[in-house]
Amino acid sequence: MHSPTPWPQLSWDAAATGAALEGRIREIARLARRFEAALEQAAEQELADLSRIDEALTAWDRAAAEVFVHTAFGEGKPIAPAEAPARAKALKKAWDELCRLRAQMLDGLGEAAEGVLEREPNVAIDEAMLAVGQGMPEQEYDSEESESAFFQDQPAENFRHLPEDDEPPEHIDGEIEDGQAFLGDDDMESAEASAKKNFDHLSGAKPAPKVEAPVASPVRPEEVRQRQAAQAKPYPGTGNLSALLALLPVEWIVAIHQRLKLPAAGDEELSAGSRSALLRGPVHAFLKNPAKLAEVVAALGDKEKEILSALLRLGALNYSKATAKWGLDDADGYCWSERPPAGPLSVLRRTGLAFVCTQSGQPVVAAPTDLVDELRKLLGKA
Repeated sequence: MHSPTPWPQLSWDAAATGAALEGRIREIARLARRFEAALEQAAEQELADLSRIDEALTAWDRAAAEVFVHTAFGEGKPIAPAEAPARAKALKKAWDELCRLRAQMLDGLGEAAEGVLEREPNVAIDEAMLAVGQGMPEQEYDSEESESAFFQDQPAENFRHLPEDDEPPEHIDGEIEDGQAFLGDDDMESAEASAKKNFDHLSGAKPAPKVEAPVASPVRPEEVRQRQAAQAKPYPGTGNLSALLALLPVEWIVAIHQRLKLPAAGDEELSAGSRSALLRGPVHAFLKNPAKLAEVVAALGDKEKEILSALLRLGALNYSKATAKWGLDDADGYCWSERPPAGPLSVLRRTGLAFVCTQSGQPVVAAPTDLVDELRKLLGKA
């Protein structure tokens, strides 16, 4: 097994509070982010294949979220004095898990691990991102529209059309003359028929225009497995927005960004443990803003508001019963950014107002508990 340069040994005080606890959070967050950035750099330079450690990266993401949630890498959640002992215990558990996963990933990378270890101590960290309990710092984004941003803003149906009727021949029955393919007898008749069809309009027999209806990308079998795994995560005890967002895979967080029209993050932020935390922060800040939340609710349709009202009134709803009443959302698959919402429940999930997870072994739909009061006010005015 690969023996990496170990992280420094940290002493733990179960009673750590205030500045001592915040200092420990910053210390772990700095080490974790340096390792992630080293992984990203090695992957970008094609010196390491992160697909070899995909499962460990997913586990790392969960452990790192316990730390980043209190810094500007996540939501910048403050720690109340009464919560300090429990947070110190959770932090110790996350630290032990991060140490174990780091060693596991380096071992899984094989020879590529050396390049990661060389880069790790040289990664520069923005100290503002380590601030505890102060939310996400203001960021400036390049106003120049990139090609990817342009296509991202286009309606999804613009990129999904039925295939053309005319397909190229699978083979050519003939010989090669002067470097050109010469059609043989078997293909000559079909070529003449195609030419006649294409030029009929010149003699007045203009064909009727073909209407190409948009179609959704088919859901792939692998997506079904990924979707089921994502929805099998247990309902978090608090049920608040931060905890529910932490359950979502990166692909779904990206779709929520698109739905809320939040700035897209660069690809380099999506290749290691903090990618979800970096994306969750803006979503959390947006929905916790009463004015922004009011805009989201105002844009909902009648069915979306009906589902949301039921969630606020009844709490978590049985997923099967909810989809039986308001329609299935399986057509969304796992890669939400590839498809438009399949129905009203899909719309709520893509706005961060409804989440599917598991409670007592059964899939349920739930709304964030810390948005309930504000949502009730907004729906009461609608």
